[in-house]
This record gives sequence, C-alpha cells and structure tokens, in this order.
Amino acid sequence: MKFRSLFVLMAAALPLIDSCASSDVPMQPLQEFPTMKVTRGDAVINTDFAAEIESRRVIEIRSRATGYVSGISVKEGSVVRKGQTIVQIDPDQYAQAVNMAQSMVLSARATVQNAELEIEKLTPLVDKNIISRFQLETAHSNLASAKAGLKQAEAGLQDARINLSYTTITSPVNGVIGKIDIYPGSLLQAGGFVTDVSESGDVFAYFAFDEKKLMELMGQKDGGNIYERVAELPPVEFIMVDGGVYSEKGRLEVASGLVNKGTGSIQLKGVFPNRAGVLRSGSTGTVRIPLHYENVLVIPQKATFELQDKKMVYVVGADSVVHSKKIDVTGQTGLDYTVGGGIDEGDVIVVEGIRRLREGMKIAPVSGADAR
Repeated sequence: MKFRSLFVLMAAALPLIDSCASSDVPMQPLQEFPTMKVTRGDAVINTDFAAEIESRRVIEIRSRATGYVSGISVKEGSVVRKGQTIVQIDPDQYAQAVNMAQSMVLSARATVQNAELEIEKLTPLVDKNIISRFQLETAHSNLASAKAGLKQAEAGLQDARINLSYTTITSPVNGVIGKIDIYPGSLLQAGGFVTDVSESGDVFAYFAFDEKKLMELMGQKDGGNIYERVAELPPVEFIMVDGGVYSEKGRLEVASGLVNKGTGSIQLKGVFPNRAGVLRSGSTGTVRIPLHYENVLVIPQKATFELQDKKMVYVVGADSVVHSKKIDVTGQTGLDYTVGGGIDEGDVIVVEGIRRLREGMKIAPVSGADAR
C-alpha cells in the first residue's frame, strides 16, 4: 500500500518537473533576412541577337594573265592596302612581248621619217615640173600609211605593257585577304580565282529581329516609317565570340523590309566602323541593343534562384512565412532583372541569403536599409 501511494505521488510530480524544464529552455530567435518591396521604375534592357559579320564589299581577285606564280606577297587573313602586291606571275614572256613591241614602234617611226623625207625631196621637183604630181601624192599616201602603222605599233606596245602589268596582282582596296589556294609554281590561267579581299571600313552585322517586338518598340513613337524608326533607335554594341565588347558602337539599319513568313522576323543590320580591320567578314558574334522601358517591375538578380530552369523568388507573407514563386524575367539591366509576371508591385521579397531559406520557413524580415 505504501508503494502504491509513492507511485501515485511520483506520477503526479512528473508534469510539474516537465513544465519547469520546458520553461527553462529559451526559444530560438527567428533568422533575419534582408528584404525589399517590389516597385516599378524605368529600365534599360540589353537584348542580344546572334549576328554574322559581312563586309560592305567582298571583292574577288582573279588573274588577268596566264603564267606560273613566282611569288605570293601576303598571308591569308592579313590586312592589305590598296595597290599592295598580292601575287606575282613570272613576267619574262610578257616582258619579251614589250621588247618586241618597242622594236616595232621604232621601226614604224623610221618608216614615218623616211616617208616625210621622201615628200621633202619630191616637193621641189614637182614645183619645177621635173616629176609628175602623181609621185608626190603617192609619197603623201605612203606617209599616211606609215603614220597609221606607227599608231598601230604604239597601241601594240601599250597592250604589251598592260599585259605585263597584269603579272603583278594587287589589291584594289584596303581590306583583309581571304583564303589563297595557289602556291609558288602553280600555273594560273587568265580569269583564274586568286583570293578575295574584304573591304575595310564599315561592316554589317546581320541578325533577325522579331517583328512583333519591333512593332511594340516602334509603337512607343508616333509617325515615320520603319526605316526612320529603326534609325532612331539607340547605338548598339557588338559582342565578339570571346565575350569581349567591340570598342566602337554601331547604328541600326533595316537590311530587308520583308518579313520572313517562317520565323516572323525582319532582318536588321548593325553598321560598325572597322578601320582597324578587327571585325572580319564571315565571323559571328552578338548585337546588343539597349531598349528603354518605362514603369516595369525591377528586382535584383541576387534575389532570384533557379529551380528546374525556372527563375524563382521567395515572397514574404504577412505572417513572415516565405513561399517560393516562379517569375517571368523579361530582360536584364545591369545587376537587375525586369519582371513581367509572377509577382506584383508591393510584394516583399528576400534579397539576400536565399540559399539558407526553405519553403514555409518563418523569418524576421529586415528592410535592405536596416539589414545587419
């Protein structure tokens, strides 16, 4: 009986002991996380488009003479000046033709001189009626024929010199040399392809621009056609394949006023100065267009995280409990994103420490300015 009473007393005391122990354990404070209220504002969004570079002119260089290549003076991809030698053809046979033509000119000049002397000799004899005037007229005809022969010989010499000049193939413009498929010793036929030269100066970066987006952008202004509207767009940048930004900015022009029915896009081109020949025809890169938007939702990139290729943010509820939401990112401006949906103006989102958050976690929100 005594044991039973002791057991009852102990059982009654246990809740009191547990209550005392629980009251002695302090409650864990909520973790603080910097937050911000989503607001609207103006933004400049960089929109990128894959582009291919083309020179203003790509000129085919072809031989105008037939002969064996004796030398190549440039390398593929090198920058050349107008008039700079590219390929030399063995000139010997053409130089010999020039020598022969010069000899024919000298002979023709001698014939002319002899005809002139003949006239000088016959003229006084005719005046004294010693010989007939017919002989003098014949002498004048011989002089005219000799002069015609001289002109023909001189024309032949000019042709020979021109043909000789064709053995030195030069660049017609300042530009960049393309591929060269001939070698010293190769037989080059007249009309045969030597290489091409991409002219220096402005280059064009062609890309496709979504027609709907272009119309939306142009709809922000009144009046003017598509060519005028595109010309009014801000300067653009060219991003090279290594990620570097080309040193000079370009302007936009319409490359084709026709809409591609398959893609629903219109072809534009960025026009970039290329005095140093850095941008090469056929190379690829990205045209970056800064587009100005008004009254859009803007949030920091660091406030987002990815989940199965979706952009997410943590939104703080009125009870300080966070819930993840998928957002629709419409563009990037500096270190911020512009958002088209998923959150609303006035929502509070966590901007730092999101890796430590979990769905349904209760936090102590701290505004960005008061965050410790």
